Amino acid sequence: MTHVLVLENAYKNYTLIDKDKSPGSYNPGYALKLLRDSLRNILNYYR
Repeated sequence: MTHVLVLENAYKNYTLIDKDKSPGSYNPGYALKLLRDSLRNILNYYR
């Protein structure tokens, strides 16, 4: 996976959660997993 794809995927996951303006979180565990996975992928790629 190229650095562009790693960053694009992380950005997509972040904006998916950020753009959700619902009054509550439908699935906070899934949202947290997306963000943690994105961070892990970035850290693994840039080590």
